[in-house]
Amino acid sequence: MKTGGLHGRPGVVAGVVKDFHIESLHHAIRPAAFRLFNGGYKFLYLKLGPQDTPGTIEKLEDLWQDLLPGRPFEFAFLDDDLLTSRYADEIRLSRVCSALSLLAIFVACMGLFSLASYVAEQKSREIGIRKVLGATRNSVVALMSRTFIVQIVIANILAWPVAYFVMRSWLRGFAYRVPLEPWPFLIAGAITTLLTAVTISGKAFSAASADPIKAIRIE
Repeated sequence: MKTGGLHGRPGVVAGVVKDFHIESLHHAIRPAAFRLFNGGYKFLYLKLGPQDTPGTIEKLEDLWQDLLPGRPFEFAFLDDDLLTSRYADEIRLSRVCSALSLLAIFVACMGLFSLASYVAEQKSREIGIRKVLGATRNSVVALMSRTFIVQIVIANILAWPVAYFVMRSWLRGFAYRVPLEPWPFLIAGAITTLLTAVTISGKAFSAASADPIKAIRIE
């Protein structure tokens, strides 16, 4: 089929393919046409199978040296190049958020450990009396952990709506986006609860294992 071609030049449509992205997912798919040039090639695109990629590249380099011994063999994966160039802002934001999240988790765990130590010190007499009256170590640990766990659950419930609206606002910048499901929020809540339990468990077991007589005498 003959057409007007590109830039007013006549051409022949050799084939039509399914829609695909030539830009990032920030933009919707737009019509695109590709014209075949004679000569002046700058890049050679090859589709490699997933099997033995390093071995395939090594064979390509040997072939390149046989055909063009005076030119260096340079290559790049198109997926990596597109990811770096089209999603540079997202990659930078991901790194910043990851670093800040790790820092926040570390500071929060240190604060929880200090708070658990303070609570254990303040409730040493209460724990000692409970143990004298027959309380088990597990019940004492559960008593100390319950307050922290409840606070973490409440904090997650308050944070989920904020995180939802922030994520929804960020996803609006993409023409194609995934739906926000509750599973990431539930998993985040489970992880924070687990980190809280691990952080305070050492101090809770230490307080529950202490000699109750000494705790009562100190008071």
